Amino acid sequence: MHRFIEDPEWGRILKRIRNDEYTQHDIDEINKCVINGPMKDSRTMPVDVSYCVYGNADRTAINAGVFSNVLKAHAKTTNEQPQNMVAINASSMIRVSKSKTKTEMGVQDVRYVYENCSDHRVRAEIRGRKGHFVDPLLKLYHHIPLMLVSNVDVPNGHANGTRVLLEGVVLKERVVPGTVSIDGLQCPLVDASSVEHLVCSLVDSREKLFHIQPKTFLCTVKAPVPKQFGGCTGVSVQFSASLTQFPLIVNNATTGHKLQGQTKKI
Repeated sequence: MHRFIEDPEWGRILKRIRNDEYTQHDIDEINKCVINGPMKDSRTMPVDVSYCVYGNADRTAINAGVFSNVLKAHAKTTNEQPQNMVAINASSMIRVSKSKTKTEMGVQDVRYVYENCSDHRVRAEIRGRKGHFVDPLLKLYHHIPLMLVSNVDVPNGHANGTRVLLEGVVLKERVVPGTVSIDGLQCPLVDASSVEHLVCSLVDSREKLFHIQPKTFLCTVKAPVPKQFGGCTGVSVQFSASLTQFPLIVNNATTGHKLQGQTKKI
C-alpha cells in the first residue's frame, strides 16, 4: 500500500481506474505485482496478501474458492484425505422463536444452513442488535489467515478484528472425524463441540501461540429460499438460532472497510 502513495506512476494508475479510463498497461502493472507475483507458484496466499472486495457475499465466495483450490491441489498429489485440512460445522443448532421458545432443528434444516448459509448470512445478536459474523461451516487448513470477530483476550491483543494464523486443531479425547464432500472431494469434518481448542498465532508475532475455544451464540440467520419453493436471487427467510462455533472467520478476502488501517505488501 505504501507504493501506491510514494510512486507517482501508481497514483496515475489509480486515478485512471477511478475514472474508468484504465489501459491494458495498467492491468499488466497490477497483475505483475499481485497475480503473477508472490502467488504464482503457491497453493495458498501469503499472509501479507489479501483479496479486497466490496461486499461480504464476495468475501465469502472468494474464501470458499481459495479453500477449494487448496483441497484440489492436495487431491492431485495423493488419494488420501488431507491431514492438514478440516471443516468444522456449528453444533447444537436450535431455533429460537420471538417468544424465546427453543426448538431443535431437524437434520435437513441444519444441513441446508451448512450448505447455503456462509458467514455473511449468519450474524450474532449482541444485546438485541446484529453483531459479528458466524460461519456455520468453517473450512480450515494449516496457516490459513483468520480474523477474530469478538474480544477473546484484549490485554494480549486478541480482539475483534485481529488477524491470526491457524497453527493447529486440538480435538477432544476419542473424537473421530467424519467426512464432508466439498466440490466433489472428501475433507475431514468435526463438530465445534468436539474441538478442545484451536491453536493460533498473531500474524505479526508467530512465536506467541494462544488458544481459542468455541462459544455459543444467538444468531440471526438469513437463509435463501430453495428454488423448488419459489426462491430466487435475493429472496430469503430470516429466523433466530442458537449455535456453537468459533468466534472467527476466514480472512483470505476482506472487505475494503476492514482493510482500512492495514498494511499490505504488493
